[in-house]
Amino acid sequence: MTFRCILSTADRIAAGLCLGDIPPQRARWKAVTCSSECQREYRRIRRQEAAEKNCRLCGRPLRRSSKLDPVLKAHKPLSQASLVTAAQPRVFS
Repeated sequence: MTFRCILSTADRIAAGLCLGDIPPQRARWKAVTCSSECQREYRRIRRQEAAEKNCRLCGRPLRRSSKLDPVLKAHKPLSQASLVTAAQPRVFS
């Protein structure tokens, strides 16, 4: 039984980057890639996916950027009176 490399695609095989089948020696080690080059690429991909979730250094989840939802209602224009009162300082007695 032959095992296929996890990164084997027609493009990678045609470019000579991947063997396609995992050699028997690597299959005995339960490897999921066909070569050390594919293993490096696979680790890079997994590291990149993990970096999108947690910090590489401390492991904390990344801050979520606030998503601005589209405004579904039309805005009411501000009147000149509200702009004038908002600009005046409040005086407390």
